[in-house]
Amino acid sequence: MVFDPRTLDNPRDVSAYRDQRYQGSLRDQEIALRTSTTLYVGNLSYFTKEDQVYELFGRAGDVRRVIMGLDRFKKTPCGFCFVEYYTREDAELALQNITNTRLDDRLVRADWDAGFIEGRQYGRGKHGGQVRDEYRKDFDPERGDRFSLEDQVTHKLDFVREHLPRGKEVYIFGHSIGSYMMLRILPNVLHEGFNVKKAVALFPTIQHMAASPNGKRLQTILSTLNTHDWFTKGATFWIDYLPICIKKWLISFNLRNENIPAEIHDATVEILHKDVFRNIVHMSNDELDFVVELDHKLLENRDLVHFYYGKKDGWCPVEHGLSMLELLGENQVTIDEDDCEHAFVISEGDIMARNVIKYFD
Repeated sequence: MVFDPRTLDNPRDVSAYRDQRYQGSLRDQEIALRTSTTLYVGNLSYFTKEDQVYELFGRAGDVRRVIMGLDRFKKTPCGFCFVEYYTREDAELALQNITNTRLDDRLVRADWDAGFIEGRQYGRGKHGGQVRDEYRKDFDPERGDRFSLEDQVTHKLDFVREHLPRGKEVYIFGHSIGSYMMLRILPNVLHEGFNVKKAVALFPTIQHMAASPNGKRLQTILSTLNTHDWFTKGATFWIDYLPICIKKWLISFNLRNENIPAEIHDATVEILHKDVFRNIVHMSNDELDFVVELDHKLLENRDLVHFYYGKKDGWCPVEHGLSMLELLGENQVTIDEDDCEHAFVISEGDIMARNVIKYFD
């Protein structure tokens, strides 16, 4: 099949994985993805060897080379690789038949890659490892048990693929950083045939998170706790051993509003756990580092997207809403008139339920 680049007047992603440091335009990257013979392979065990990858992917065709992902400091495998084929057809066969195959007791995830460039084999995480890898459903201690923003994005796309019906009308809502994830996966969701009627971003943190009032207040703390995870573990291990009644008592100090539903207290008790706290720290820190300037590729499907901004939002100042209002117009951008908090679910869920029901035609 011959690829005609003229069909990309309205480009859509062909890959859930995208190199965020690709040197070129979105159009260039789409063309490269559609003509590439290279696969990005994630979710590998740290103990998987190069010859094992050759053996597995060689079942689909002749492999030109395998480039193992390495910790940039230790120069040891860190859970991903690139597989180059001689032909597009062999790469397609591998993508269709090898994704979700088990290798070293892990579900291998493969996707199209725009092409390997020297240097990409090294992990980009702060400690040398790969932080923007495929979603890890099966934890093993050698890979680490904290998830990145990119992990979350891939997880949401996997969830849509597995659980949402293609034949029904779909309304997608994202709140806070969930709005960013929603906008990231929306091109793929549409490309795969889902009938999305609206995508609604509530109190969306899609730009300048570190520059927000809460970002400025918390970034140093989050960065310190994230970098010194050993300290975070030591400082929070005791939480796991507290009786539920004590956890509820501690939570009651922060959730004092009488309008807070009992379900909120119960849900908070369930997540009061050392590893949950560590993941909150890690993911929040990753989000502050990654969500900076507004990526206009997030607005690629702007006709479907609606934004709802708060007036006193510590994570997403109203100035962001006013800028988006100027860009998209009042039919697609709403500024809250009820002074709801960013975490509205705690005590203002009823108010927001009345506000968002209008999005359902």
